Amino acid sequence: MSKEDLAAIVNSLLGGKNSSGQLLKLVGYVTNEDTKSQSIDYILSSEVLKECRLIFDTRDRDGKLQCAELIAEIAKIEKGRLACLESNLVPGLMSLLRFGKCEEVIEACRALGNMCFDCEKARRIIDENEGIAALLGILRENLCSRYETSDKLRTVALGFLLNLTNDNDIELSECNINKPVEFGKDNSNVSFKQMSVNIQFNASVDHESIQEKVCCLGAIDILQDYLNEIKDESTLRMLLNVITGLVDTDMCRDAILKRDFIKMSSELLTKKDVDPEIILEFLSSLCNSSDDAKLQLAMHCKNLLSVLERYSTNEEDIDILKSVTDLIVLLFAGEKSLKEVYKNGEGTLYREAIKWLQSDVEQLQCCGVLVIGNVATNDEQSISLVKQGVVSKLLNLLLPDPQKISDDLQHAIFSTLRNLSVPVENKQALINAGLLKVALQFYDSNLYVVQFKLIAMIRLLIDGQSEASSFLIKNVDFTKKIISLTDVQTHSGVQAESSRLLARLIKNSKDVESLSIILENDGLKPLENMMICEHDVMKNEALMAIIILANVLKNNIGDKIDKSNIMEGLKTLFDEKESLYIILNGLTLLNSILSHDKLKSKAKSLDIENSIKSLPFQGDEQFKVSSNVAYSLLK
Repeated sequence: MSKEDLAAIVNSLLGGKNSSGQLLKLVGYVTNEDTKSQSIDYILSSEVLKECRLIFDTRDRDGKLQCAELIAEIAKIEKGRLACLESNLVPGLMSLLRFGKCEEVIEACRALGNMCFDCEKARRIIDENEGIAALLGILRENLCSRYETSDKLRTVALGFLLNLTNDNDIELSECNINKPVEFGKDNSNVSFKQMSVNIQFNASVDHESIQEKVCCLGAIDILQDYLNEIKDESTLRMLLNVITGLVDTDMCRDAILKRDFIKMSSELLTKKDVDPEIILEFLSSLCNSSDDAKLQLAMHCKNLLSVLERYSTNEEDIDILKSVTDLIVLLFAGEKSLKEVYKNGEGTLYREAIKWLQSDVEQLQCCGVLVIGNVATNDEQSISLVKQGVVSKLLNLLLPDPQKISDDLQHAIFSTLRNLSVPVENKQALINAGLLKVALQFYDSNLYVVQFKLIAMIRLLIDGQSEASSFLIKNVDFTKKIISLTDVQTHSGVQAESSRLLARLIKNSKDVESLSIILENDGLKPLENMMICEHDVMKNEALMAIIILANVLKNNIGDKIDKSNIMEGLKTLFDEKESLYIILNGLTLLNSILSHDKLKSKAKSLDIENSIKSLPFQGDEQFKVSSNVAYSLLK
């Protein structure tokens, strides 16, 4: 194509010669990847769009059809959309939408739908031209039509509704989701992920008002009728995507949840001629946005099991397997849905999940483990799980060869064991089951996310367990590893949990041999850093650990503290006027180390006495007692 050829076509069109034929040639150029960009630029620099507006006012049906098709292609790019709006093409397209034949309506939907793509101005203009009511009327009228082009019309009309009701000009949050669909001639191969819409953004007022208007005009009932009737897969994909987008607005979400969308869509999972992945993605979007949605799906969870029966054995179906197991785990995460699927250990889905622990399919094993972890978030249920013997089942997954256990499965198991370690009633039972001995085979993992869960589990498990704490500390390699992890800069979670575990080991051990091992392996430095961190709980834990070290090891620790910045840390806590309970523990530590001459001299040089006197707790009785002891020791 030469520029001269294109110019000749445009001039003929503008000259009124064979409008339909010239438009058809232009459509050919803009749909050809080799000539598309150059052709659109030339058309936008000409008067073609204005000519299209004039053609819409004529009786030239072929010309109107070609205009709509041309606009649909031009509106796929941002400058094309803006040019279409500036040329006031919406009224003509709306007329074609209302009164055109099937093919004309399809092209009008394509054009208007593409104009709405990432364009709030277009949505507003279409709304002002009563476009929402007209579009819903088309969807309603064509629900049961069985003409050759009916499926295409329904799909494109739903796509128009998708772009009309979903604001795309937002910041997406931690998910692999692209923009709403652009309409080409055929959308049958567009994946659900490509068309899905983030349901977690903050909608603009215009966007929300359009969704609410759609809801008020009866869209939800129309969409439910479509879900009940539609058999074409590409139309079903678009339909589910539209419903998912509407979940963003409270009014629409409430209307959706009051109807049978979840029941109907979950029943589609049992049909072999429907791709389960698009249904699972839709259900996941709903359940991620609403606990009521989780409860509704929990009541039909047998349909999820039917998917597993068909797809749990083939490696090529791993994506479907992961989607359904993720959804099952989600059902056990909602307060109401958990009760429905758990049923005090008698729920069908729960019993199946327990069986999956012995499966040869790792995805099912992970699902079973995470189900137990979610059930264990409630103390009463956690205690019941331990009594049921789930701990041995979990430990069996880690043995006999730790090297063969995948990182994902390790992470799931230690996350679940962490939850099981919370209730006081469970701790000794877990220790007796050999959990700590098994944990010692995994603490040296190179994967921080696994270490994070493992260390958190150990910290919770040893609370109040002196023998277990001493056992761990006396495993010197373990102690050295934990101390080294307190200095990890690339994973703040591991750094914090390691520091807290160190403090917890000290608190629960208290015997000279164990605490000496910590001191000899530079265990004081992490506590020194921890006492001036930004978290009050960690500050307090560090202070209590250093107090125990100072009181148990007495003279053996004085030089270590002198060479550290602990006294400077206390000065910082006092000067920054921390909360009362931190200050009281700070004074207790100060008073326990001031018997060392070097430390007493350092405290005086730092003028800690005046820092204490400037604190706003002078009227508190405990503060008075502790501060007076400090003043006496500092003399």
